[in-house]
Amino acid sequence: YNRAVGLLALGHTELALQGFDRVLQLRPDTLDALHNSALALRQLKHRDRALAMLDRAIAVAPQHPRAYYYRGIVLRELKRREEALVAIEAALALNADAFEIHLEHGIVLQTLNRHEHAIAALDRAIALRASDASAHYQRGLALQHRGRRDEAEISYDQALALAPHDPHARWNKALLLLQTGRLAEGWPLFESRWQREEMQHQLRHFDAPAWRGQTDITGRTILLYAEQGLGDTIQFCRYAPLLSARGAKVILEVPTMLTELLASLGPSITVIAQGAPTPHIDYHCALMSLPLGFGTTLETIPASASYLSADPARVAQWSTLLGPKRVSRVGLAWSGNPHLPNDHNRSVPLELLAPLLSLGVECHSLQKEYRAGDEATLSTLPALNRWHDHLNDFTDTAALLMHMDLVISVDTSIAHLAGALGKQVWLMLPKSADYRWLVDRDDTPWYPSMRLYRQEDFGDWTSVIARLQRDLTRLVAV
Repeated sequence: YNRAVGLLALGHTELALQGFDRVLQLRPDTLDALHNSALALRQLKHRDRALAMLDRAIAVAPQHPRAYYYRGIVLRELKRREEALVAIEAALALNADAFEIHLEHGIVLQTLNRHEHAIAALDRAIALRASDASAHYQRGLALQHRGRRDEAEISYDQALALAPHDPHARWNKALLLLQTGRLAEGWPLFESRWQREEMQHQLRHFDAPAWRGQTDITGRTILLYAEQGLGDTIQFCRYAPLLSARGAKVILEVPTMLTELLASLGPSITVIAQGAPTPHIDYHCALMSLPLGFGTTLETIPASASYLSADPARVAQWSTLLGPKRVSRVGLAWSGNPHLPNDHNRSVPLELLAPLLSLGVECHSLQKEYRAGDEATLSTLPALNRWHDHLNDFTDTAALLMHMDLVISVDTSIAHLAGALGKQVWLMLPKSADYRWLVDRDDTPWYPSMRLYRQEDFGDWTSVIARLQRDLTRLVAV
């Protein structure tokens, strides 16, 4: 057992798990071995097996808080949030003085959008251990979600005073600064994303130096590369022509599904697919570091009416598929990437969009993929035209979008694409929206043709749909 614990501490998780399994074969009720085996399984992302191990531990010692605490963490990671809360509250009932349990309680409550309760839980955690930076930055998160942004900044600063290089506190403060329009302060701190574990697989290494705006780029070759989501890539590729205008030879590396679309940035931009050989370069820059390099402020965001264009041949093909236009056409996108942590907040249940389908417009689904529950709902919405079999890549989507008079979308890549094409977009946003949409405004400096529809309260899409229905009725009547 001691050898397995040592292996786990050294990061030899598979070998440690084998050791714990051996202990449990000899003594199936060894509580510490059950707990540590569950930890090893969680590290290996075998979360269902970890839960089974924790259930064994609870059966052995139902009054021991540790298994309930670990169970809450695993359930949260599985996005079984209500069950996670039950487990954590069971742990609290058994040990009300444990810092770690109060901290996890605050984290779980945030996933359920119960942010005021989360703040109270995190206050209790801080009272128990004020020197822990993580409790302060989690408190900052909860305060930020509640719109108490000045207090959130204080919490982030308290976290950074305790751990100046903590990437989580630096990252979340960066998002707060950007969200509140303090771009000049926010972009430098935004670079802390590279220290976050979630970004380590995106970190690139080149013989050439990074460009951050500090050197003349005239006559030099620079590689720009996508680093995060498809929407991020579409939003920030707008900077590539600006570098070309400064006299640089620009190579833009993006996911294969975007190469043809982003070639429309212009002939001065060489677009290559991720994984292709990298030519000789003088500098490199991740796409989302370009606002830092250009010193972007709210007043200097490069926001032309459109900076991408659809392939004319594909636009013509879609004209044939769609047939003659008789009424206004509206494109709908209601869900994004289900694997993103915040997807449960930003995606809209399809059935809620039903009122928009009976307003005298022609509605078209812009979704390439449908979720398990969508198929049953789609069968009840014959007025919604589906084109997923014809959407092979973003070039097809762009061509379809060119036939829409209006795009109504959640915060996903479709919205960015429509905005980049200069189409009229109505964007549905959760109560606590992403940093790029700023706060307390219904427009965005990033896309002149976009209007923002924000939730009035957490999870309240009904009022958003009601406003969309009202405005769409007015638009059709004009």
